[in-house]
Amino acid sequence: MVRSRKRPEPAAPEEPPGLDVNAVVSYNVKAIRERRGMTQQLVADRLAGLTGHQLPQASISAMERGFDGERRRRFDAHELYLLSVVFDVPITYFFIPPPGAGLTELADTGRPVGELYRALLGTDDQLDAVDARLAEIKIENPEAADEVPRCDLRPRQSSS
Repeated sequence: MVRSRKRPEPAAPEEPPGLDVNAVVSYNVKAIRERRGMTQQLVADRLAGLTGHQLPQASISAMERGFDGERRRRFDAHELYLLSVVFDVPITYFFIPPPGAGLTELADTGRPVGELYRALLGTDDQLDAVDARLAEIKIENPEAADEVPRCDLRPRQSSS
């Protein structure tokens, strides 16, 4: 006797995960790359110059697709630092909400996207903690601190 196989019903298409902080970072990675006229491969090469590890161009593409794609790419602090060096922007650049975000809530917290501005820039009562932390490392006036030398972003040569 032949049994009929019950076919599984196709899964309903998942809704995009919504705007969260990682989506904001993804948007800004693509925006600054395009604004700088850089290819994804050039970004990968410049990251290799900093880390000694060559990323495939597809990794940069995956970083950028996190904004409007179904797969959300998570960023860590080290990556944000490296991207800020590659694009010559402060880390805060990557947290600026995309145009039209308006009163959107962040999908992962339900908090208004506008709170990112407060988290980026701080408020007067939050800056005391920043000043105290800077004083711990002997920086009383950040504007008077020595200028940091520019990094050479050419890919490292392997020593084999």
